[in-house]
Amino acid sequence: MRARSGFTARLLVLLTAASLGAATTIDEPVARAGESEPTVLATEGTTATTRAREQAASYPAGLAEAIRRDLDTDPRSYALNAGRAAAAAEIADDLRDALGDQFGGAWFDPDDGGLNVAVTSQAAAETARAAGARTHLRGLDVRRLAEAADRVRDWVSGLPSAQEALVHAVGVSSRTSSVELTVVDSPAGRELAARAPEDDVRVGVRYADHRPHPQLDLFGWEGITARREDGGPGRPCSLGFNALDAGGRATSLTAGHCGHGNARQVRSQRDDSLIGVFEAVFWDSITGGGHGHDHAVVRITDPRYPMRPGVTDARGDTLPVETVAAPIEGMPVCVVGQASGWECGTIDAVEVDVRVDDFAGGRHHQLTFRHDACTASGDSGAPVLSGTAAVGLHSAGSTTPGDHGCAAGGVTSTAGYAQPLATNVLPAHGDELRILTTADDSDGDGVPDHIELADDPTEVRDENGDGVPAYLDPDEPQLRTPVVTFPEDGSRHTDRLLPLIGTAKPGAEVTVEHRGSRTTTVAEADGSWRIDAEEELPLGRYELAVSQFWTAPNGTEWQSGLVMTSFVVSPPEPEISAPVTGWQTTDNRPVIAGTGTPGADVSVSVDGHVVGVATVGRDGHWSVTPVEPLPDGTRTVSVEQEVDSVLSQPTTGTLTVVGPGNAPPPEDHAAPGGSAAAQYAEPRAVEGTQGAGDQPHRFVDHASDGGDGGLLRFLPLLTVAALALAVGSGLTFGRRRREGEDNAEG
Repeated sequence: MRARSGFTARLLVLLTAASLGAATTIDEPVARAGESEPTVLATEGTTATTRAREQAASYPAGLAEAIRRDLDTDPRSYALNAGRAAAAAEIADDLRDALGDQFGGAWFDPDDGGLNVAVTSQAAAETARAAGARTHLRGLDVRRLAEAADRVRDWVSGLPSAQEALVHAVGVSSRTSSVELTVVDSPAGRELAARAPEDDVRVGVRYADHRPHPQLDLFGWEGITARREDGGPGRPCSLGFNALDAGGRATSLTAGHCGHGNARQVRSQRDDSLIGVFEAVFWDSITGGGHGHDHAVVRITDPRYPMRPGVTDARGDTLPVETVAAPIEGMPVCVVGQASGWECGTIDAVEVDVRVDDFAGGRHHQLTFRHDACTASGDSGAPVLSGTAAVGLHSAGSTTPGDHGCAAGGVTSTAGYAQPLATNVLPAHGDELRILTTADDSDGDGVPDHIELADDPTEVRDENGDGVPAYLDPDEPQLRTPVVTFPEDGSRHTDRLLPLIGTAKPGAEVTVEHRGSRTTTVAEADGSWRIDAEEELPLGRYELAVSQFWTAPNGTEWQSGLVMTSFVVSPPEPEISAPVTGWQTTDNRPVIAGTGTPGADVSVSVDGHVVGVATVGRDGHWSVTPVEPLPDGTRTVSVEQEVDSVLSQPTTGTLTVVGPGNAPPPEDHAAPGGSAAAQYAEPRAVEGTQGAGDQPHRFVDHASDGGDGGLLRFLPLLTVAALALAVGSGLTFGRRRREGEDNAEG
């Protein structure tokens, strides 16, 4: 079953896609609050509308006819509402978890495309409205409704058998916050309904002309007959959705009661050829301690039946199945069975306990959702869809008993019951069963599951022989690329003995190429691999191409593509010893000094403007004094050094410049000797970030192993400018973008 995403993440999507402001309605008898238009989960002009138009264009002709006939709408509107209803069901499921005992149920309104949620508090209403729902403030949560339905079921079970037979179904309606009791439309049925127990929950009554009954026959892309091994009489049913088991073998689903009574073979009704066999049959009654299941898994044994993610009708037209959706009240659905063809309707209740014949004179209680699409004998197991979403398997109906088919007309009321896939069928199998859809990519290799299946549905595709089906193996149909976990792509490092670390297919040969050189290693049993540097790496950018080669268990050879990764080995960050970060000064042309790699070119910036460069002396010191005065205020000083044309990461600090008389003088950090370099000889590295580069201002360079640059402060400004211009051609460089400068040989 498709994994659910987080509630918070889905709220963010809704807040983007839907407007807020749906009203909270205080249901009668409490006075109504003001209402606004409900939130529409997919609006006109959106991608959803375009997708609905494309989907409707691909509908089989029979489905399009049924949509117009049964739902009085056009295929595009049906497709759009089907998508909205599926989204509403998913959000409602999240709200059920988030709101707990403040959640009173949910339903979809096909007239306006909105999600409606019943809640028991204003706080819950705010949460539901934030999810895009119109809210209804009521006094009953889903737990109390379920308990009330259980009390009615217990009452029915205690009735004399003749009276119990008058009851068709017991369910709950979220729309009305009531228990629904369906009984035979007769004087006895009406008299019984009048005696239904009510406490604090209202019991609504529905009347039906005919008892729900299993509607045997198999279809979907083939009508079938279920037979015993001894060739005894068979039951006609309809195949539902194609599916895969955990081993990647082809299966198809149908109703569980089709395989009841030791049925083993599944044969085509066209030519009586063997299609497959019943591998698992689930048909248990709620009253017998079961879960109310009614579905079966058919193992396909005929290689002529390819696995396709779709359902095919009697005309040979196929509707793709793109996803699985949970049912919700108000969702439009269509059923295609061998007896009725395409028939459409609307879900009007979920979690309905329907009572059907058990072929032994008793009653079998199944957990279903109810819809009003017409169904007939032979439709059991048929797929129930909303748009291209798989919703359920048809289980029973009370509309067309005997030979009275939907096409014959004269059906005044309809009720079909289906097993929900998302909440009933699939959870019964865990990870052992999945509906085949066009979009699923179980192994995340970019190839949909249905493309990775064997042409022969009786076989499992495993081309590399590693025991993993191709649709679950990310190394099929192509060996995936290895992963480099360290160094991270785009990272910078000062360690010149960096190892290369990553993961690959266990036992695969990993190859790393850089500028024509090649190094190989073999991945360990856990898939890890490592290549250590044999000597210090030169400074510069390293662009690596990494691939893997693997010999499969069956002897086939597999070569992956290339994964590109890069990193930079750069010189260490220079250190700033003056000014100490946060230092205040009244000197607006302070000495900026520090230490670095001897011979490196140091670039100094203040607030993103380059104010000077210097060459680190043999003793590792450098200093720069800005020529132009720094403005008052807190300034960011950034320093980086360049070695072998490779820039280091910047080191930053802060300096506060205040006017004379506005601040006390700084502490005297002077060391013996009194020179500027000696005064700030104590190094201090300050972590920070690089400022935006700009064209350099004029500067004066002070090599720390040379003269005292402070004397230049007393030269006339024009002389200083002239001197700066004279030496600038040899000492000045603009701040370069680091990505363009990391071009040293590696």
